[in-house]
Amino acid sequence: MSSRNLIFSFLFLVAFEKLSAQTDLCDLIFFVPVPINSIDRPFGQLDTICAGDTITYKIINKDCPYFNNVNFSWIFEGADGPDSIYGTTVNVTYSDTGSFNKWVFGSNTFDLDSSWVFQADNIVLPCPPTAQLTSNKQTICTNECIEFKDQSRRLANNWQWFFEGGNPTYFQGKEPPPICYTDTGKYDVQLIVNSRFGVDTLLLNDYIEVIAGPELLLPINQNFLLKEGDSITLQACAKGNNYNWQPTTSVIYIDDTLLQIQPDETILYTNTISTTNGCNTICSYNVKVQSGLLLPTAFSPNNDGLNDIFRILNTNITLHGFSIYNRWGQLVFYTNRL
Repeated sequence: MSSRNLIFSFLFLVAFEKLSAQTDLCDLIFFVPVPINSIDRPFGQLDTICAGDTITYKIINKDCPYFNNVNFSWIFEGADGPDSIYGTTVNVTYSDTGSFNKWVFGSNTFDLDSSWVFQADNIVLPCPPTAQLTSNKQTICTNECIEFKDQSRRLANNWQWFFEGGNPTYFQGKEPPPICYTDTGKYDVQLIVNSRFGVDTLLLNDYIEVIAGPELLLPINQNFLLKEGDSITLQACAKGNNYNWQPTTSVIYIDDTLLQIQPDETILYTNTISTTNGCNTICSYNVKVQSGLLLPTAFSPNNDGLNDIFRILNTNITLHGFSIYNRWGQLVFYTNRL
């Protein structure tokens, strides 16, 4: 036995005697449960865990009247994190394998001469990783996407994802991008993780179910540029069972699949289309209205019915005067009426 272990053993015996002399309940103050295989065990026993796992130690007060006057500190040789940890509950993770010492110290604030220590070993094994994942959804509509998160344990450092029926179908890395599905059906998801201690594969059969949403007919995001005073007819971008146009500002005509509008300012219209199974698609129409004087870009007064009249096209302005000059600066036309 090393000299350090002899010292700690001596301190443990002294501590036990001091506590017992103060009260027969205080000898239980250092009972520390360790959640291994759902069995609580004292701190002084040997614990075996896997590299990358986290073990929790908690000091339980067994009716000791001096408990609130004891400061606790911990040392875990070879563990991740700081050299010393303070408190009654600690979480410890090991990245390296081997056999490591652990200590818990107690100091009574009422008696500066009273200090106690328990010492034992932890065995850390080179276990392979465990592949685990979560997703924000498992049932979606066509043309929707799912976010996947890696929840793998034990020092995984390489990830390969396979998404049957998804886009993309393959991704390498810890956090994949949103995976989108266009066709109905049930699809598998597979995750393979590696670490320096091994490999693990998680295969989830029929994990994703894709049900039919509204049938897309046009792009869901559309942009239009109108001259002030012009009108336009918007068409539903998908086929469904229910339609809801919003807003109803500047509307000339409306039905489920058509919306004729004449806006006087830039505005965003939407049409929410739903099916009987609860799937929705939102069509978006950004209508930009070009303000200012609207004038013909061509003028050919030859009575052919095309561009024969040169006039201001705005209908919602007050005209104070409109003059036309020839190339020599001579006035050839004037009016104060639209």
